[in-house]
Amino acid sequence: MRYQILYSKRGWPLTVWMDDEAADRKMAAGLRKAGYSVTVWAHTAEGAHKTDI
Repeated sequence: MRYQILYSKRGWPLTVWMDDEAADRKMAAGLRKAGYSVTVWAHTAEGAHKTDI
């Protein structure tokens, strides 16, 4: 499973792709702490879905 982190503070959304859920949670928490708006999507062979990370 791959995780797509979408984050934005002012303007353009940026994206980071990760394969490890623990590292993904840590990065998303750090971005939120820095004031970014963060959305995480999980991508599998069946499709993608928004997560609660």
